[in-house]
Amino acid sequence: MESGDNFVAGSNLYGGTFNQFKVSFKRLGIEARFATDAEADKIEALIDDKTKAIYVETIGNPSFNIPDFEKIAAVAKKYDLPLIVDNTFGAGGYLFKPLEYGANVIVESATKWIGGHGTSIGGVIVDGGNYNWGNGKYPQFSEPSEGYHGLVFSEVFGESGPFGNIQFAIRRVWKGSGISDQHSPLSIHFYYYKDLKPCLCGCNAM
Repeated sequence: MESGDNFVAGSNLYGGTFNQFKVSFKRLGIEARFATDAEADKIEALIDDKTKAIYVETIGNPSFNIPDFEKIAAVAKKYDLPLIVDNTFGAGGYLFKPLEYGANVIVESATKWIGGHGTSIGGVIVDGGNYNWGNGKYPQFSEPSEGYHGLVFSEVFGESGPFGNIQFAIRRVWKGSGISDQHSPLSIHFYYYKDLKPCLCGCNAM
């Protein structure tokens, strides 16, 4: 997203997420619009031509509300928007699998389910491979990148490319972040590129 864009989120969110959306994104010129109880009709009422995504939690934290995912997914599809679901309370797919109900991207707190001992922080992004990031709504992906010699990421790494879907964005972030030597043994890191079929690696023992 860029300055001037917005996204619609459910109003019942984990405190850190709510603060990032309401405060931190505002500093970047990105507006978070909050739909009461993540109801589909209220989400739809907040969408305009600058909306870039819909974001909800599997189970609202701390309200424990459960959105109607199929209705929300229908709204997302109607406006050609990615539905992003925080599935942390879905226990890594044990309780709920958002992709089966129309989600496009899943995010989870690895701090809670993988590194629950409180010694490191992390997160997981799962791209369902069911959204076209080269549809023109995201120029960072669909237009030539000045920083990468004119490379169009969605063409090379996108839905029909040889290397999977949104993994190109994740890989850039991952390579730029790095994990410290003292923290790497504390978590088990799984990399799964759906379009390449199972590719699990980096299992570190204590």
